[in-house]
Amino acid sequence: MKRSTVLFYLVHVAKYNHAEAKQLLASEQVLVNGAITRIDQLLQKQDALHVGDRLLKPGKIWKYYAYHKPRGIESTLNKNINANLAAHIDVDEHLFPVGRLDKASEGLMILTNDGSVYKKTLAKEEQIEKEYLVRLNKSIDVSFQVAMEEGIVIMGQKTLPCKVKLVDEYTFSIILIQGLNRQIRRMCYKLGYEVVSLKRIRIGSLSLGDLKEGALLEIKKGSWLI
Repeated sequence: MKRSTVLFYLVHVAKYNHAEAKQLLASEQVLVNGAITRIDQLLQKQDALHVGDRLLKPGKIWKYYAYHKPRGIESTLNKNINANLAAHIDVDEHLFPVGRLDKASEGLMILTNDGSVYKKTLAKEEQIEKEYLVRLNKSIDVSFQVAMEEGIVIMGQKTLPCKVKLVDEYTFSIILIQGLNRQIRRMCYKLGYEVVSLKRIRIGSLSLGDLKEGALLEIKKGSWLI
């Protein structure tokens, strides 16, 4: 539906006569998303419209999910790409990912049908921590942690300072506020290491926890931004 005024919708879609529609608006019986509306207010696709207790137009229901992406799945819903997300998630809504994980990585992703949340998250990207658990192909030496935390030049720019914690001889956790393409893999490669496995375990305040591989969990809007 193209955007139209509330008055237009009442007359041409709900089939009230013009005078009756104007009277309903003047008497404050017309509500958009639960709020009293004006005669010239534009009605958006996602808006719910009531006249008194009668629902004339249901609003779009926004959905937000945490998803544990398995390795080998592309972070896209484009069905023309092999091993895409759409073939592995069982929901009716048209969802898209907020942020990405490369095909060889696994872990936490956020999926939604709400474009405004996508824009808000991108706008705050360098304020939102992303935490990863990374296993390397050989023992980690002392200089590795220092170099990673201070930043490494990849793709012509130095990465921002980050937090690194050694977990065992081959494994470390890293907290980033950047999201450069294959950033962790490129950083490790510059230091002479190869990534064996990479899992994102946290985005902002939202943790992967015990969410099983391939599973979806409905979450609250913006819960990862808190």
